[in-house]
Amino acid sequence: MPEQVRRLLNPRHFTVADPGGVAGRHVCVLEDTWVRGGHAQSAAAALAVAGAAEVTVLTIARRLAPSYALNRAFIEGTRQDYALDHCPVSPGPCSAPD
Repeated sequence: MPEQVRRLLNPRHFTVADPGGVAGRHVCVLEDTWVRGGHAQSAAAALAVAGAAEVTVLTIARRLAPSYALNRAFIEGTRQDYALDHCPVSPGPCSAPD
């Protein structure tokens, strides 16, 4: 299967071996890296089709490829030097949770 097709959202890319084990449950999918999101979204969709009540995807890393137009626009518009106290979501230092 061509790489571009493999990355599209398609619940048939994954098989839920035991649909009864996920039916009505909240399932967490652990994703090692998020590039375009097709794999994680396809896994979540397959779980939803199998009957999961809710699916959460927890991604360990976000890979930004400057060759991908949407990533390039994001990098060029928001890139800052890395610092432990810098919030990756909003500008400025991270605030401690209340």
